Amino acid sequence: HDKLGPFSVNVVAKRHPIMKGVSASFDVVDELYNMNVGGAPEGANKITPLLETSVSGKSGERHAAVWVTEHPKARIVGFTLGHDERVHDHPDYQKILINAVKWIADK
Repeated sequence: HDKLGPFSVNVVAKRHPIMKGVSASFDVVDELYNMNVGGAPEGANKITPLLETSVSGKSGERHAAVWVTEHPKARIVGFTLGHDERVHDHPDYQKILINAVKWIADK
């Protein structure tokens, strides 16, 4: 991951229920994780990014910050955001967490 610092995240799946009511773009101070830089491992389920980062200084690419993974028996959502209170206190991050719990519970 990149060093702790500011970066932007952008909603890339506006219609997904987890992104309902979330700003189209917002800034955070966190560690920008380089998610799936080399692609998914063989046999792994494909991810669908919902929120992606601005360009990483380390990899030169954008990375999934929130995503869902298909599974026949469960709803799975993954996060790379959330290092500390600077993200935990962000209203959009809180909205994503609430929406994710509702989506996983199928409510």
